[in-house]
Amino acid sequence: MEETATAVTSQKPQIPQKETAENTQRSLVLECAMQAGNILLQNGAEIFRVEETITRMCDHFGVESESAFILSNGIFITAGNEKESVYAQVRHIPVRGAQLDRVAAVNQLSREIVEGRYTIEEVREQLNQIENMPRKTKQMQILASAVGSACFCIMFGGSFRDS
Repeated sequence: MEETATAVTSQKPQIPQKETAENTQRSLVLECAMQAGNILLQNGAEIFRVEETITRMCDHFGVESESAFILSNGIFITAGNEKESVYAQVRHIPVRGAQLDRVAAVNQLSREIVEGRYTIEEVREQLNQIENMPRKTKQMQILASAVGSACFCIMFGGSFRDS
């Protein structure tokens, strides 16, 4: 008897182009949400604000399956369900000190995103600009600390000479 060998070929299922574009868009939204969360957490924002910003961005751009878990030094974002491909990212966030001007800038950007003022590509550009904002000079930090200390001294009963 003669045996015939049949070749078994495995082919990847063809994903329609529309689905690929949607997945790329979704990944970009999630990456931007992670970047926004990173900026916020690294610069002294509250954990609740970081989570809320990530959720608002994802909701506005149509990512329904997003789930974010925020710690004081890390962000975990997952997304995906039976209709969407799975996405997961974990990022360690080192604490560098508060820069509330960056936090305020991301919060303002978040509000403008919800109002529909930006595309996701424009959001990425804005986040990069916020990340590259210059830090305050040492002299400005020392001056602000001196003025703040003097005000607290007066507020708690000290004299002008004490302050």
